[in-house]
Amino acid sequence: MSQVIANRLLPTRPKQKTAKASGGAAHEYFSSLTFLCLGLIGYYQLLPSSWLTIIMLACIAQRIYFRIDRALIILEIAALIAILQCVVGPLLMYESAFVHHKYMMYVNPNTYFSFAIPAICLFVAALCLPVFGNTNIGIQIRDSKQMDRLGWYLLAISLVGIVGSHIGLGFFAYLLVQLKYVAAICLFMSNNRFRWPVLLAVLFSGYLTAAEYGMFHELLIWGSFVGSFIFLHKKRSHALKITVFASAIIAVLTIQGVKAEYREALADGKTPNLTDALLGVLWSLESVYEDKDFQHLAVTRLNQGWIVSRVMQYVPVYEPYAKGETISTTISASLTPRFLKSNKEGAGGRTNFVRFTGLQLSANTSMCIGTLGEAYANFGKDGGILMMLVLGGLLNKAFAYFVTLGKFNGYFLLCLPLVFLQVIKSETEMIVITNHFVKATIVILLLYLILPRAFGSKRKSKRTGFKNRHLNNGWRTKASPIAMMKQ
Repeated sequence: MSQVIANRLLPTRPKQKTAKASGGAAHEYFSSLTFLCLGLIGYYQLLPSSWLTIIMLACIAQRIYFRIDRALIILEIAALIAILQCVVGPLLMYESAFVHHKYMMYVNPNTYFSFAIPAICLFVAALCLPVFGNTNIGIQIRDSKQMDRLGWYLLAISLVGIVGSHIGLGFFAYLLVQLKYVAAICLFMSNNRFRWPVLLAVLFSGYLTAAEYGMFHELLIWGSFVGSFIFLHKKRSHALKITVFASAIIAVLTIQGVKAEYREALADGKTPNLTDALLGVLWSLESVYEDKDFQHLAVTRLNQGWIVSRVMQYVPVYEPYAKGETISTTISASLTPRFLKSNKEGAGGRTNFVRFTGLQLSANTSMCIGTLGEAYANFGKDGGILMMLVLGGLLNKAFAYFVTLGKFNGYFLLCLPLVFLQVIKSETEMIVITNHFVKATIVILLLYLILPRAFGSKRKSKRTGFKNRHLNNGWRTKASPIAMMKQ
């Protein structure tokens, strides 16, 4: 009886629209079908790997270019990173005359690319599957007054996170600090009069953090996420898109040009000026990239494939296939609180790296075999390709689910970058991806439940009745995301 009453009280979840009903068309599947075909060609090596690499890079760049001002391109960024690090980087390493005793490709090109190209292609094909509602995100985030308040609340919470990071709150505090970017996006989308000062201040704080630790990945990823939301604001001209894309490429090349020397200076206890270093490289960018030593260093840093190739050489000759062991360990570690499992595996990736490559790391060095390397270490060539397809599908479904939640409250759409911050990196392992995704989702839901006034989810008086709670057509729509998650 109680179950019947509960079913009546809980709002029914809206039916999933078909591609046709949602305005989708065959072209929505064009990218997925293209990458499936490229993967098949790569598996049988029917075309040179260099040709396939160029086609893959061109396809994902074209998709980003035409979608950037009408949909969130978080999944496309994940696809681009995977192609660059696992396909482009290895190709450049194979073509290079540079030989290093450690950072080299350990298997021949045909062996590597017959696994890497189809695996990455199927991963990208799954990522590119249509997410209904993604092209309407800019419209769904619409209530300016609520978003104003939400943005300031999130900014205040991020300041609490800064304090928490100094009193031992660890990863929880880290996630709260990252909400400053979500707050800046929120205020920008609401057309708040302080949107530009807040946005620039937040990005500058990220720049200062990068300067302090010499770590630039996070700043680049957040910059791309913020740019995706800014472009969503309205239709952009081709001239502006080309200018932004060119500027982004120059920025990445400049950072690559200064990163190694800057980190060495920090390690030596010096206090280098990052701005001066960046400007110095920027004005002499051409000569910097003509330097052979720098070219070798840049290719090495881009190339995640050297680790994957080492795994392919080492497993199963010296270490048997894990057969899903690391996946089950990841699931267990992500769902079990650390205080209940004192020997819970950390997220550094050192254990798997040493186990599946046979290479030793210094005490201060942390490396991961990455998702592609972990796929091969568990299931070999064919099974690893299938695992990458499943991983891409899971990320696509997770993204789609948050987009669906965004129909009930735009807060969930704004938090998408936080959820996928570590998920989109191909050099991270499954345990890092799952840990971050689970913990970020928990923090987002806890904030939604604990601070209802900030997120437009405050319950009204009992006298209004349950029915009236879902009649607000402003920030919140007719069904509750929490109720939907219970179903």
